[in-house]
Amino acid sequence: MDHYSSVFVVHATTQTHHWEDALRQDLSAAAHCSTLDQQVAEAVAVVADTNTWEVQLVSSHSYIVEHGGSGVQVGLRVGMSPLVSAITDSVLDLTRMDVNPQFIMQHLEERLCELYLKSQLLAEYLLGGAFLGGSEATFSPYHLPELTRALGLDLNDLPLLLAVASTHTPAVTRMFGLSIK
Repeated sequence: MDHYSSVFVVHATTQTHHWEDALRQDLSAAAHCSTLDQQVAEAVAVVADTNTWEVQLVSSHSYIVEHGGSGVQVGLRVGMSPLVSAITDSVLDLTRMDVNPQFIMQHLEERLCELYLKSQLLAEYLLGGAFLGGSEATFSPYHLPELTRALGLDLNDLPLLLAVASTHTPAVTRMFGLSIK
């Protein structure tokens, strides 16, 4: 598709400019006018540039960030998530083996459920205070190795899992925002 359209959950476009404002407006509207039973604390989009292999998390709470000589950034730049990489690699492998598309969709749904469950585990761990040593809602990067080791996660999975956790556990967003700082 040659332009951004908000009607798709998964969307690809060749448009290189002027889609950022529309995306931010859509995320803001999704957070404020939720069709779900509960109010949505934050709406998040994962934006991937397949030319440069850069991935950014764009939040209904985020703003444009200027980064020196590297230009404008729409959201929070994140490293490649091994969880997402494993999912996409497994779907590609199943496709190459000519597996039934219905099985591939079932496999994808199971992997996405696994990702969701890991985000619930992360939210419970963070909000339970085990990681923070009490009810304090701040922590430093020095705690990240402890967190990833305790939960069996990769450091690059944390931004994605925090973004997912913020959709089902609003307290995570209120305490930590979109990313670990």
